[in-house]
Amino acid sequence: MKKSIVFFLVLWLTQTIYAEGERHRMLVNGRTWNYMSFYDNGNMLTDTVYHSISIDGPVEFDGKQCYKFANKTLEEAKNFFYEEGGKVYFYGIDYDTDEYAWIEEFNFDLKVGEKEVISVDSVSVNGEYYRRLKLMNDVWIEGIGSLESGILSDWGESPGSFLGSKVISVYDGEYCIFTMEDFTKPSITTIVEPVILLQHNGTSPQSYYDLSGRRITQPTKGVYIRQGRKVVK
Repeated sequence: MKKSIVFFLVLWLTQTIYAEGERHRMLVNGRTWNYMSFYDNGNMLTDTVYHSISIDGPVEFDGKQCYKFANKTLEEAKNFFYEEGGKVYFYGIDYDTDEYAWIEEFNFDLKVGEKEVISVDSVSVNGEYYRRLKLMNDVWIEGIGSLESGILSDWGESPGSFLGSKVISVYDGEYCIFTMEDFTKPSITTIVEPVILLQHNGTSPQSYYDLSGRRITQPTKGVYIRQGRKVVK
């Protein structure tokens, strides 16, 4: 009986960890980001404007399977999005060169200390686990984007009256998958440090996990969770 309880406990935690390690794709046909943006109206007051950005695809561009803004036909489209390996790229004007180029918008594999990342954890929303990166002035969610600018990591060059924006919600079709409040939900911890869980055969699991709960199949140098404890490899 005791072995059965341990087995089902391990099975449940393993499924939780696997779910947390899955990649969430950010580029999905028909996905919509709903915003509220703030503008200085010149009278010491702020105007709030509500708007949405939707994407569709995939379409082939530059030899890649890409997504475009839904309000543009393929012939009209000048901007495209491409996703690969935890990174999202945007084809648009590079303001350093004033030419069109592929620009890295998001890298959800960034670690603490890289760029402006100050912490990395995960949140649970509607039964799904999402990797979260907290930056100095923003929050990124893998598969969702930026709290401040949604599908874009920033708004680039904006009118002088533009004060900023927030994502209100993200929809797949008619289904809301994420809200503004979800960006700042309490983090989820699935591995409790002092506990060593046993498999059904009585042996300890040998898998390594990073500090965000992702299973690591080929760990390199760094700090990991193994058998419920932090280890340095």
